[in-house]
Amino acid sequence: MRKIITFLFLITSILIFASLDDISEIFNKEDMIQSSDQKLQKMGYLLKHWEKNHSLYKQKADEIKINNFREDEKALINFMENIQPLVYIDPVAKLSELYEQYPDSIAVKSLYLLYNVEYWKAIKDPKIAEQIISLSNEIENIKSKDIPLGIYAKSLIMWKSNIFKNEEIAYSQLKNLYINITNQKEILELLIEMNYQNKNNSLTKKLYKDYLEKPEKDVKTMIHLANLLYFDNDIEELSKFSEDLLNQYPNNSFVKKNIYEILGDSSKNIDQKVEYYKLASSSDPEDPNLLTKLGLSYYEQDPKENAKLVRIILNSSISKNPNQPEVEKILSKLRKNVIIKNFLFYMVPIILITAIGIFLLLKLEKIKKEKELKLMNDENDDNI
Repeated sequence: MRKIITFLFLITSILIFASLDDISEIFNKEDMIQSSDQKLQKMGYLLKHWEKNHSLYKQKADEIKINNFREDEKALINFMENIQPLVYIDPVAKLSELYEQYPDSIAVKSLYLLYNVEYWKAIKDPKIAEQIISLSNEIENIKSKDIPLGIYAKSLIMWKSNIFKNEEIAYSQLKNLYINITNQKEILELLIEMNYQNKNNSLTKKLYKDYLEKPEKDVKTMIHLANLLYFDNDIEELSKFSEDLLNQYPNNSFVKKNIYEILGDSSKNIDQKVEYYKLASSSDPEDPNLLTKLGLSYYEQDPKENAKLVRIILNSSISKNPNQPEVEKILSKLRKNVIIKNFLFYMVPIILITAIGIFLLLKLEKIKKEKELKLMNDENDDNI
């Protein structure tokens, strides 16, 4: 009996205390949908409908019936049910009005913050970045603690903005958020990007495991993860992961280019390197970086046999990206070899033939003169 009473108390507590204020804590749409809070579930489905423009999400949201919404929450649900999917400006403007109408609402501030973050990702406007920082601070002051959405938003800005850039603090804050509080998808994606750009493999295994458990995945993040496995020298796992990605995205040129390039980078066998870089380059023939890797691999494989092919590939690469000292050095060496080769194969035979011709002419001339001199001597003898 006591267990039943406790269970009912917990359920009642969830229904009473559940609110859209928790958007500041759980801001990932899938996590909202999986939440035990029906208000967050409904908001999650409505956000997915805005993001994907798929009627199924709207239907799921409509199926969730809730009677204990606060006035500010009703206003937010009504706003979400009537906005146009896939647009930013109008929702942000309407949320600004709700922000003025409900100045003390954490729920309104949180959703306004979330939309500003999405909008800033698209246009990187410094004014929106300032609004994001201000909203984050407002919510944190009301709740008297740091909030996951605020930490993520400010870390994102400090990492990607030129004006507010502070990569060290951004990484430190986001890493602490991930390790100690939450592993929501957006946090994982940004942290994976940070580690990739810094070639930092300290959290690779944990990030890899946590991200693969997410129901929806970003292709670019998956490529970053493949690079992190390479940085971590986990070649066996990289091989499996790469095979899975190539099978999952068989017609995706971005995946094929990047995965084959990473496999080429990680391979210790020069013949494999050449084949991987060929496959990568076939997906993006204009990439100078790939052309350089392919050309240098051919050169390492057999500098004499592949000399002509290496010159063609590296000349193509340097025409697209002139600032490549190593490539210039090899091309200079190959050009000298061509000059020497041409001299040996063409000029030397011509010189020899010319020399022989001159020798023969001089020899004939000498023979002719000797004959003329002999005739002259014979005529003198006859006259005597």
